[in-house]
Amino acid sequence: MEISSKIRTFVFALALGAFMYACSQGAGSENNSEVSTNQTEVNEGLVEDDATYEADNTSAEARVEAGEETADARRELDEFQAWVSSNAARAENATEEEWKQLKAEYKRREDAVEAKSDEMDAKTKEEWKQTKDKWKNTEESLKRRFKSLDDVRVDVDVEREDN
Repeated sequence: MEISSKIRTFVFALALGAFMYACSQGAGSENNSEVSTNQTEVNEGLVEDDATYEADNTSAEARVEAGEETADARRELDEFQAWVSSNAARAENATEEEWKQLKAEYKRREDAVEAKSDEMDAKTKEEWKQTKDKWKNTEESLKRRFKSLDDVRVDVDVEREDN
């Protein structure tokens, strides 16, 4: 038992010594000089790229302004897609009253996204169409379900006899 205690102490001391060496100023200064050299090389490359950057900056600003409108439309569509995904699954078990509320909320959200559809690029418009198709499939499924429920609903008058 005394031997294992000595071995543990030795391993602990060795680990502590390695840690102390790694954290010492001498080890850090070697790495800092390498970082300084690399930083100088990067800075020299950046100075060369400044002229190119300034020339492209004007056209980039125009793209950013146009991109903000597209990004806003994209954000609106992403929120709409998340809403459709969560509520399409929820609608499968909805009552008729809940379904009416979901349809009204869908219409409101659809109108908001539709207002921004002019700002969408081709890919976003395709996703918009797919999202509407997903909701349409959900709607058709629920119409079939509610129709089958209407067919089953009958007015049954059964007189019960006491046994």
